[in-house]
Amino acid sequence: MYCRHHPSCPGCPLLDLSYSEQLDRKYQRVRAAFSNFPHLELEVPQVKGAKSVEGYRHRLKLPVHIGKDVAIGLYEPHSGKVLDTPDCPVLTPGLRAALSVLKRWLAGKKGVHSLDIRQSASTGELQAVFACMEARFPGGIRAAEELMTEVPGLTSLAVSRADPSRKRVFGDRKSTRLNSSHLVISYAVFCL
Repeated sequence: MYCRHHPSCPGCPLLDLSYSEQLDRKYQRVRAAFSNFPHLELEVPQVKGAKSVEGYRHRLKLPVHIGKDVAIGLYEPHSGKVLDTPDCPVLTPGLRAALSVLKRWLAGKKGVHSLDIRQSASTGELQAVFACMEARFPGGIRAAEELMTEVPGLTSLAVSRADPSRKRVFGDRKSTRLNSSHLVISYAVFCL
């Protein structure tokens, strides 16, 4: 698999290795982890390869940086800056398309700390949770409704109170949110 963000992005640290070497390295890690518990007397089975190494990831929780440009991705290890990776090859095509729209929409909107977005494997519908400072979605309900019409497949949107230490996506207060057809109980602040 080729990724234009490697090796700057910490998401796929073994990408320089062949796939069989990646599997062997993962097997060795699991064996090493279980060696700390010899009383389990567990034989670690060989790691099996995935059916697909691209387009399989249906959920992501990533920090967002809104400055001159919008960046959504992992933190770059050396600089601590958010590395913009909306075209990450492990994401489903639906998530990549949604991130493209979200980046344009977020331009100039302050207060969004991170994003948790997932795509249903069975329906293709998207659910997004924005972690915002003070749990305030930029532009309020009207902006949320606008965003739901702009992002193809986005059927559920919620806002979480961002962690003041900026480490978690979800807030710590349980509440409810509505989407197009369900009432959902979650750890997000009510938005729609």
